[in-house]
Amino acid sequence: MVSQELDEAYEKYEHDMTSEEAQRELMDIFFLSVMLIAKIRKLSNARIIKDGGAPGECIEGQDIIQKLSAPKYVASINQILENNPLLLEEKSATLSEILGRSIVLNCQYVPIESNQFREKLMVL
Repeated sequence: MVSQELDEAYEKYEHDMTSEEAQRELMDIFFLSVMLIAKIRKLSNARIIKDGGAPGECIEGQDIIQKLSAPKYVASINQILENNPLLLEEKSATLSEILGRSIVLNCQYVPIESNQFREKLMVL
């Protein structure tokens, strides 16, 4: 469900590149998705006990992590952040925390690498 919504948001954004509002919405979706991944990841490693005490099924978050860290999504996020200093300023602290490194070096945006991002999502 989230995966489909992410695809739809990306496709819509792809066609509305000139809208700053659409870019802001995509960034919000991206960051909320990352937070969702952290929650899913936490649950995917938990043994969920049902009322009777028997272990339940575990939740698999790998598919969402793969989609969110796909090169096309990461490239779009990089492009938005490189071209919109206001959004970069707004989102840099959160993204730097997720990546474990600063995304701004010498006043220049340091692009996110898809594989590095995927690795960080796996350990959230």
